[in-house]
Amino acid sequence: NYAFQGMTKLRTVRITQGTKKIGKEAFLGCRRLSRIDIADSVKTIGDYAFSETNIRVAHIPSGLVKMNANAFSRCDKLSAFTGGGGRFTVKDGVLYNGPMTRLMKYPPKNTKSFTVPRSVKYVSSEAFDRVSHLTKLYFEKGIKSLPYNCIYKVKNLKSIVFAGGTKLKNGEYAVGDCPKLAVIVGPSSYPIRRM
Repeated sequence: NYAFQGMTKLRTVRITQGTKKIGKEAFLGCRRLSRIDIADSVKTIGDYAFSETNIRVAHIPSGLVKMNANAFSRCDKLSAFTGGGGRFTVKDGVLYNGPMTRLMKYPPKNTKSFTVPRSVKYVSSEAFDRVSHLTKLYFEKGIKSLPYNCIYKVKNLKSIVFAGGTKLKNGEYAVGDCPKLAVIVGPSSYPIRRM
């Protein structure tokens, strides 16, 4: 844990084959870190391990067993995830759990418009945190709940649309600090409030 936290001159990291764990906050705040190569032997990535770095592409090891979505929190330059397999799936650069029932992290520098796949029932906290390019977000009717602040500081987001027939159980305070958000489309019974 905290192994290289705050090392401001670190630019590239290579986690070699045989390494099993990347600890909590291992590279937190390494603001110049823009490239990581993670061996497929890594089984665990700790909370906030790569947060607040300038990583552009994050490889998810095929052997990964445990990782929270916050491992790549506030990585403002992140454009895509690659790899995956087993307990984690990467599709179109977006990170999901293995069966794609939970959207874990949408990279901040991905596309301007995104449709959450129908298989997704849940979204992780911070999944759409500080996603600078996103202007339109569309949820298929499979979505069941949205946690607190899962759509947060998305500065260019203009609309959120829910497919007809969506039955959202919770979602109050899921959206926060999205200054350009003009419309949330869906039945009036949706429990969504802007913070």
